[in-house]
Amino acid sequence: MDPKIYLVGGYQLFTDETCRTVYELNLRQECWTTLTQIPRGFTVCCGAVISDGGLYVVAGHDGVTTEFSQKINRFDLSSQEWSEWPSSFSEPLFINGLAVTKNEHAAIFCSGDPVQQVNRKISKSNVKSRVFSLLPSYSETTNPNRIWNGNLSQVAITPTGTSVLTCGGYDEKDVASTAAFLLDHTQPTRVASMSVPRGSHGLVTSTRTGRAYAIGGTWISGGRHSHRTCEAFDADTNRWIFTRRMAKPRRDFAAASSGNQIFVFGGFHGVDGIFFDSEVYDERSGNWRSGPAVPPGLWNYTVAA
Repeated sequence: MDPKIYLVGGYQLFTDETCRTVYELNLRQECWTTLTQIPRGFTVCCGAVISDGGLYVVAGHDGVTTEFSQKINRFDLSSQEWSEWPSSFSEPLFINGLAVTKNEHAAIFCSGDPVQQVNRKISKSNVKSRVFSLLPSYSETTNPNRIWNGNLSQVAITPTGTSVLTCGGYDEKDVASTAAFLLDHTQPTRVASMSVPRGSHGLVTSTRTGRAYAIGGTWISGGRHSHRTCEAFDADTNRWIFTRRMAKPRRDFAAASSGNQIFVFGGFHGVDGIFFDSEVYDERSGNWRSGPAVPPGLWNYTVAA
């Protein structure tokens, strides 16, 4: 089977409505096709991950009102059928990312910020991230289990073997952090800090080398400028190593890995606005190149590979 990346949900800026489409990217031809329709709305800023032959779509909101979904839906990639988990989150969340660990009882880890609702407006500013674990094989009886309350908001997450790596995020003054932690089902372990403070950044693990890449972002929440820089975490030496920079500074984008390539889709820069392009980092050459554009007008989607 050819490798694929899935673009899930989001907000359609051209029609001003929630997008329920799952798009499939053929990596050989670098073109998008429609795969399926999500059987619910509330797909803006949802989470998505591939595990055990299924595409899991987690939580999300409608992009307009204060309404959120706390549901977990699964699309079977073989039967092409949707199902809804009996388990769900006990509170509405802004999803920062999902990660699947590699062990005999693979768990889906979810980083999310609880939702604040003030005067019928939604906000995640100054709310601390929480990390939950879900066991797919026990979905009938097990709700997401909170395993960590961080002291930062909008914390990114990615798998690293049997653990997950979290890094960056914003403190109570909306200033980005360099802090990084490894998490499993026990206490978090502090690891080397990133070289650059990052919030609203990308964090993705290479499917080839297992290195985690912290990409782009910004140093002040809502700030005008974004980063072009990228740094890779080497777990064996416990250090971050700079790679070459992206062509554009960007934040609030989606990122995924396939083979020796790291994909960065869309994003935002306070000077240039919303991006609908992509960039691809090749681990073998160490270079970035232009990649396939995202479907027109989409924003606040997520990707899974």
